[in-house]
Amino acid sequence: MLHSPRINTIKLNNLLYRGALAFLCLLLISLLSGCGSKKTGESTNAETDNSSNAGESSADSNPSLLASTDDLNLRSDDSEHYSFEYGGITYTAEFQGNSWRIYDSYRIMNHEDMLLICQALTAEHPIPTADGKGNRTIEDLAHEWDQHNFAFTLLPEGSEWKERARHVDLNPEDQGKELMDFVLGNEQESAS
Repeated sequence: MLHSPRINTIKLNNLLYRGALAFLCLLLISLLSGCGSKKTGESTNAETDNSSNAGESSADSNPSLLASTDDLNLRSDDSEHYSFEYGGITYTAEFQGNSWRIYDSYRIMNHEDMLLICQALTAEHPIPTADGKGNRTIEDLAHEWDQHNFAFTLLPEGSEWKERARHVDLNPEDQGKELMDFVLGNEQESAS
């Protein structure tokens, strides 16, 4: 089927936009991870911080609000729809088959608090690994959440991808994925 030049131009512009976005994400990740920012033998604060991975928030800029999972006041009426308290806000989490969706998760930026929230949720319903041979760790789940938050901060307002990153879906399929895996996955999904 032949496409008009206008449609081909729109598709090319979309591909260029996605390519530029992917490049900017890679550039930002390399800058945040300290790539090329030190001389041999020098150390950076990021190297001594437990949450120095790209997208993972520092405890200094986003202090922990939780001492334990009890601070969340996690509750449910039906074992699928849950709510918890964090920073004076009530959040909603839904268990959907084999995954958790945390609504407005982008607002929670402290990695240690993400670990406690993931611990509380997986105590209710664990998330299987991608191969189905075990359960995902809270560290892996919190890392995925960090990647969503990082994407949310990078993407422009009004972007469909930004809206997707607003709520984290912790599921088996996304085990071990990095930001670029999500970007490239969305790009392939949009191209088809």
